[in-house]
Amino acid sequence: LYGPPGTGKTFNTILRAARIVEPKEIEDKDNNEENYTEEDYKKAQKIFNQYLGDRIEFITFHQNYSYEDFIQGLRPDIENGKNLTFVKKDGLFKRIATRALFEYYKVLKKEEELPDNLEYEKIKELLEKVDYEDLRNIENKNVPKYVIIIDEINRANISRVFGELITLIEDDKRSHGDIPLKTTLPSGDKFIVPSNLYIIGTMNTADKSIALVDIALRRRFEFVAMYPYYDILLDNNECEKLKKINENIIDKKGYDFQIGHSYFMGNESLKDKMNKKVIPLLLEYFMNTETEVRDILKKCGFELVKQNDQEKWPLEVKE
Repeated sequence: LYGPPGTGKTFNTILRAARIVEPKEIEDKDNNEENYTEEDYKKAQKIFNQYLGDRIEFITFHQNYSYEDFIQGLRPDIENGKNLTFVKKDGLFKRIATRALFEYYKVLKKEEELPDNLEYEKIKELLEKVDYEDLRNIENKNVPKYVIIIDEINRANISRVFGELITLIEDDKRSHGDIPLKTTLPSGDKFIVPSNLYIIGTMNTADKSIALVDIALRRRFEFVAMYPYYDILLDNNECEKLKKINENIIDKKGYDFQIGHSYFMGNESLKDKMNKKVIPLLLEYFMNTETEVRDILKKCGFELVKQNDQEKWPLEVKE
C-alpha cells in the first residue's frame, strides 16, 4: 500500500490482514477499502487483535533494522554470569514463517496428538525431521493463513534486511510453488518460505528513498495506490480546503506529496489542524521555504497571523 502520509495505509493493513486470516468473517468488497463500513473495521480490529503475535505479526522498519533482526543472527549470551557465548536467535520473519509452515505438518500428522501450544524450538525440531515433499502434498486450502505486516518498508535497506528472501518470497519459489527453493542460512539451518504466509507492506511516497527499493520489490509485490479520500470528511469547508491545498501541492511537487485525509479528521478546529499538523508538513516538503508555503496558504484562502506588522514565524493561520 503506497501513497502520501495520512492516507490510511497503516490503518488499512488491519482490514487486509483480518480478511486474509478470517475471510469468512469479513466480506470481500472488491478489495476497495472505501466500500467498507465502520462496523467492518471494528470487526477487523477485533480479529487483528485476536491473532496479533500469533498468525499476524506487525513490524515497522527503520534505518538500523537488519537481516539479523528479521531472519536470523547471533546474539551474545552470558552463561552463569561468567562465560560469554553467542547463540542463534531467529528473527521475526523466520519465526512466523516457521509457525506458518508447521500448519502443513499438523495436517500431515493429524493422527498424532500434538499439544495446542508447542514451544517454538519444539516446532523447529519436528520440522527438521519431516520431508518437505510430504508437506507439499498438503493443499493450501487446508491450512490457516498467516500475515506479516511491514510498516514503512522503504525506510530500511531492503537488500540488507531481506537477503536471500528477495528471491524466496516469490510465489513460485515458495513451499508450494512450481520451483520451491529451500536455502541454507549462514547458521546451517534449512529454510523455505511457506505459501500460506502473506506479506503486506506500506510505503510513504513522500519519502523519496522509495526510489531505491521500487525495482527490487516490484516483481514481488502488488502495488496498491492510496491517495487522499475526500468523501470521508464530514466538514465540507475543510474538505474543500484540503482539495485546494493538494491541487497546489500537485502543481508544485507532484502527487506523491499530497496531504492525506487523516490530517483533517478529528475534533480539533481547522486552525489547530493547519498550525499543528499541516503547516509543519508543508514546511518540511518545501525545505522551510517560507514563500512557497505562504503562497499555497494564501491561494487556499487562509489569512496568516501577523506579529509586529510581519507574518509570524513559523507561519500560522487565523481561525
